[in-house]
Amino acid sequence: MANRSEDEWSLVSDNEEVLSDVSFDEIDPEPEVHVPEVTVSKTEVSARIGNEVDAEEEKADVLSLLADTIISSERSVEGYSREIRVSLLSPAHQEWILGSSRCSPQISTIDSPERNVKLAFIESDVRPKSFPDRLRVITAAMRPLPQTEEPPKYTEVTPFKQNQSTQVDFDAPPVKSHENRATLLRDALDRSMTLTNQLRAKSQDSERLSLRIAELESVIVQTEQKTRRHAMVIKMNERSLTLAKQQAKLSVEYQDNLKAIADSLRRENSQLTAQNAALRGEDEALAVRSLADLEELETMLACGVESVRAALRAKYRAAIEKQRENDLCVVCFEKPVSVVLLPCRHQVLCASCAVRMTTCPIDRKDIQDKVLTYGLNAYTTSSS
Repeated sequence: MANRSEDEWSLVSDNEEVLSDVSFDEIDPEPEVHVPEVTVSKTEVSARIGNEVDAEEEKADVLSLLADTIISSERSVEGYSREIRVSLLSPAHQEWILGSSRCSPQISTIDSPERNVKLAFIESDVRPKSFPDRLRVITAAMRPLPQTEEPPKYTEVTPFKQNQSTQVDFDAPPVKSHENRATLLRDALDRSMTLTNQLRAKSQDSERLSLRIAELESVIVQTEQKTRRHAMVIKMNERSLTLAKQQAKLSVEYQDNLKAIADSLRRENSQLTAQNAALRGEDEALAVRSLADLEELETMLACGVESVRAALRAKYRAAIEKQRENDLCVVCFEKPVSVVLLPCRHQVLCASCAVRMTTCPIDRKDIQDKVLTYGLNAYTTSSS
């Protein structure tokens, strides 16, 4: 606590707590302006107090605040600031406040520390003139003193040192207004040009970015279209695959059905082959059959032969009737055909009908000539 730098000043007393530790640049002490002290007599103060009741109440409030602030061991920030404000009053106001305190009854300095504060305001010859000294005296007076009051011991305040880098050169010649204005305008113009160039560069960058964004958006659109096309192709392939699977399944089932049908046909064919061989007598099993089976088979075969013969006779009769129908005239259906018509060469009329017809009944062409095929008996009836 004892060794402190030259750039620092502190309001400390011997064996006391450091109340302030602030570093300032050293400057030459400025001469203080001495304000003439105004002395007021007790009678004038009493008359003023009697005439102005409101001023007396205000002074009583200030003294009560000072007393409360000094008595409390842990002072609040607000009370401390009020004491500092009172100590920073002009000497005239301090004498005006202290004059009223002189008229008040004397208070013992042993039991109450208010006397120390009042003495700091009353004794103008002891009160230091500089602000640090006044502040140090006031803070020392506000501390709670022991029963045996000791005179305070003060440390020497180190003078400030001037820092040329933070000072203003008042001796320098003043700059001309028009030159300063021209310089400011040039600087503003330079800044404006710089900002314009920066703005132009940023606008170009923005345009390039916009073009790039448009290109990327077009690429995104193309990619989305390709994705949609690929998705459609994939769906079509999936459908084709599904159909192929279904067709394969159906073909497998169809093949199974065909195999079953082929097997059944093979069995039926083998059975029919055996039956046919038995009917033809090629089966060696006829020798081992019984007489009743052979007789039954013979009866069945005889019935079958009669049925086949009847069917043949019916077929022959139908063919003959059809041949007769084909040989009759298509006009009268009574006489056989016996005339060939030219030039179509159709033979569909009898001799009697051919005399009356002028066009062919088949293709309706004009008959140019008629040729008789069966001689004179062609004109006779079928009954004769």
